[in-house]
Amino acid sequence: MFFLARLFRRGLKALCLVLAAVAPALGQPASEPGLVVIRVSGADAMFGFSSLTPPLNLHLASLGGMAESGPITLPAGEYRIGIDDASGMGMSVRAVDCSDDNSQGDRASGSAELVLDPGELLICTFSVMSAPERAAALIESLVPARGDLLLSSLPPSEDRIERLKGAVSVAASPQLFMNALPGIVAGRPIPVAASLGAFERILGNEQRNVWDVWMRGTFALANEQGAAGRYGVAAMGVDRVVGEDLLIGGFVEADTMIRDWSDASALVRGGWMAGGYATVRVLDNVYADLMGSGGSSAGITQAQGIEGRFAADTWLMTAALLGQWTSGRWTFSPQARFSYFDERVAPYLDGAGNLVFGQELGRGRLAIGPGVSYRLTTQNNVVINAGLRLDTSATVLSRDSVDGFEGLRGRLEGTVEIALPEGMRWKTTLGYGGIGTDNRLFNASGTLTVPLR
Repeated sequence: MFFLARLFRRGLKALCLVLAAVAPALGQPASEPGLVVIRVSGADAMFGFSSLTPPLNLHLASLGGMAESGPITLPAGEYRIGIDDASGMGMSVRAVDCSDDNSQGDRASGSAELVLDPGELLICTFSVMSAPERAAALIESLVPARGDLLLSSLPPSEDRIERLKGAVSVAASPQLFMNALPGIVAGRPIPVAASLGAFERILGNEQRNVWDVWMRGTFALANEQGAAGRYGVAAMGVDRVVGEDLLIGGFVEADTMIRDWSDASALVRGGWMAGGYATVRVLDNVYADLMGSGGSSAGITQAQGIEGRFAADTWLMTAALLGQWTSGRWTFSPQARFSYFDERVAPYLDGAGNLVFGQELGRGRLAIGPGVSYRLTTQNNVVINAGLRLDTSATVLSRDSVDGFEGLRGRLEGTVEIALPEGMRWKTTLGYGGIGTDNRLFNASGTLTVPLR
């Protein structure tokens, strides 16, 4: 009996220990399930959805551009759902958005990673677009980049100011100054920034070139809005100095642009523009610079496997106020510039006979920033001028935006110019734009300027 009583006490003790261990789990209620709603918007069609979770295998027929599943009850946890390929219907996924921060949508794959919490109502929306809508979006996305590229492909305002000032190399020897003394005594005017060319003009040996012709080529690489782009621009112009305070000129340019997207969409376009510019001295060290141009372009879109051809009219204008102060070999040149780029795309039919509506797109951008340069003259009177400029810009006007304002972005530009005594100049420019954003634009250009005597 004693043995049985002892065995009973030990068994009872072990049972109590087991009950103590499992009691918290037994007392905790089961996890509350959540609800999932799947929506599709943007086009009328039958859309299929696939998932390893059977209740998420759906077929939704949209009407009036919208379809929605009923609430789907699922245990709290993680799930994945993807929309079936709709390229055969000429459609693609534009965006995938979920109603909480934990769940993530991926446009490229057309899928969503769902994180469902207990008691949560999670709504995920798959936005789709048709081939015509996609083609219109491709054209629209190119407008800011094309405007920036055309502006960076023309000689900058600083070059026109230098032309107006007639600045050339600084004399390396005082002999020329001594030779110029008779002209000084005779009362001939001397520029404040006395240069070799200025002394030569005093001596009557050289006249400032009234006419100049320039040629400029630019190549650029960009990564913007998920697209890789390659751009090229060739421009040529001629200008004339009118008096001491005015420079006027005209130019023509031709450009080509290619962009490729990760969803196999692509856009190729080429165009031309012609216009004029004027630089005016408003104060001793302050200048106003104006430029305007217009032209046209044509292009080919590839959207959802459907090709389309479009045509557009374009115009561009800029107005800038610049300062330029010199201290020894250093020149400081802050500037404020407003530019507006406008493009009107005519409606057209794509390769499948779908109508792509016309668009009128415009961007107005304000840029402010400092610039600095250093000038060095060799013994052979070759002038080497190295400069650096940093601009901060923002879009302040936009035809397709309610407020028109877009976030700040920076652009860094470096230049090296070599000027020969005969007046010929070569300038290399390297620029890096999109600082502070996910978009990147790198451009390199060269400008050849030849005086016409």
